[in-house]
Parts: sequence; structure tokens; C-alpha cells
Amino acid sequence: MAALATAPAHAERLMALAGVTEGSTPPNSSYGWELAFEYALSGRSAVSLAWINEGHFAQHARDGAAGQYWLNGATWWKGRLRLELGGGPYLYFDTQPSDSVRGYSDIHGVGGILSVSLAADVANKLFLDLRANQIVTSGNFSSLGLLFGVGYDFGGGPGSAAQGNTGNAQSPADGGSVLQVFGGKLISNSLSDQQASALGADYRIAVTRWVAWSATWFDDLEGGAGLHQRLATQIWLLDHPFGHRLTFGVGLGPYVLLGALPSGSATPSARVSGISALRVDWQFTGKLSAILAWYRTFTNDDRDRDIITVGLGWHFGSY
Repeated sequence: MAALATAPAHAERLMALAGVTEGSTPPNSSYGWELAFEYALSGRSAVSLAWINEGHFAQHARDGAAGQYWLNGATWWKGRLRLELGGGPYLYFDTQPSDSVRGYSDIHGVGGILSVSLAADVANKLFLDLRANQIVTSGNFSSLGLLFGVGYDFGGGPGSAAQGNTGNAQSPADGGSVLQVFGGKLISNSLSDQQASALGADYRIAVTRWVAWSATWFDDLEGGAGLHQRLATQIWLLDHPFGHRLTFGVGLGPYVLLGALPSGSATPSARVSGISALRVDWQFTGKLSAILAWYRTFTNDDRDRDIITVGLGWHFGSY
């Protein structure tokens, strides 16, 4: 309790880590990596959202999203070395071999994750992070990941929202809209990770500083007849660590196929699936921004896919 009471406050932090995963299913070792964003609630606690890839095993290729609550533990080296403990739910997507016509199944489920992190500040705003993730699921395999990486501390945090509102550019944070055109790669969550080209456009409007709504059109350029066009709409949670210039977003909503249903789809419900996304919007002029987005669809007919896009956005309007 004394360690928690004296732990220093940290604010918005972005981390990229890589390492190894030990699984309870043979073969027991694979690679692993994680992208995480953490936001301080106080000097003693924080919440984070992370995407974790647990690697490829003989019967499993699993990754997923983790939401965790963190407690800041002991500190050393004048507060520059700190221990953190985190835990929360883990929503996973697991591609497994099967006896179906496609030869695989995309399995979805919810497990739990417990983490221990040891972070060391090494330069202005930069830090190193060594962490262990224990993931436990019911009816699926469990894993232990040991990851090492680098992070960046954006500052800000509770009570400092005004510090991020510097500059004169309009942005979604100000109630503006963003119209984007994009192109990228579509990767099927199959055993062979088949790839295709994709393009599209979307419109996103801020509802509040922290919430936005979007409508997106996707064109799968190499899809079969009647399988090119898809629409999605999402609700977004936003954060602006550098005020107007940089916006992080996490989105969730429905993903709808237009045209004929894919061959082998058992029910009409296969037309509507879910889509989640991570998006980074860097506004490099008063009206234009570069946008990097990573979409993950989750379906009920084993047609999950990743869509990674790069786009150009035009900002306009305000409320």
C-alpha cells in the first residue's frame, strides 16, 4: 500500500513490444507482439487497450484485444524504474484447422489476461518496457508471453485536457468532419493468410471531443462476382495526445456485404458481421491529414479478415 501511495503519475503512453510466446499446445513456442495504449486515471492506477498477437502454433493462430486495469507498484531509480500489475478481459480471434470445405475455422471467444510490466525511463519521453502476459481461456489454449519493447509518454492525463488543445487547426476533436480516401491490403484469416488489394472511402464526424461516428465503403478489388462492395458504420472513442495534430481512435460497429452471399454461407446472417478498428490521424496541414487504419472483421461464417489501409483525409466544418 505504501508503494502504491507514492507511485508517480504517468499519462498517455503508447508502446510497441515483441518477443516469444509459450503455449499450452504443442509446439510450445512461437513469436509474439503487442501494441498498447495506456491512460492514467491517477498516480496509482491506469487503464489500457492493447492488441496482442500470440503467434502461430500448429493448431492455432491467435490474436486479440485486451482491456486492462493497472496498479502502479514499487519504483526505483528516483522513480524512473517502475513496476505495474494489470488484468482484464481478452477478446480473441483464433484460426484453427478443421474438416470443413475451407479447411479452417475462425473461432472467437473471451478469456482473461494478467500482466506484469517493468518499465524504465531512458530519455525524454522514451522508455523501455519488459512485460509478461499470462492469457487464460476456457476451451482454448493458454499462453505466457514475454515481450520487450519501447514506449513513448505523451504527457497529458487527468486534468490536463486543455494542454492538448494548442494550435489553430480544425480536427475531429473540435467537432469537425473528415472525408477520407484510402487504399491498402486485405488479409484473410485463413491458414495461408491470402492477400488482396482494397480501396475505399469514409466520412467521420465528431459527436463530442471523445466520441465520433463514421460510415465507410470498402471495395475488395480481387473479390469474386458480387463480393466486392461492403459498407461499415462505427462508433469511435478518440484521444488527442498532441491536441489538434494527432488523433488516436478505436472503432466498433457492423460490417455489411452488398450483393450475393459468398458461396458456402449457411444463413442470411452471414451478410452482416462485426468490424473493429485502430486508427491514427496525423493532421499535417490545416485541412489535410495522413491516416493509417487497421480494421479487423469478425464473422459467423469463417471469413474473418484484416484490412490495413493508408489514406488522405480532408478536414472541414465545426459545430
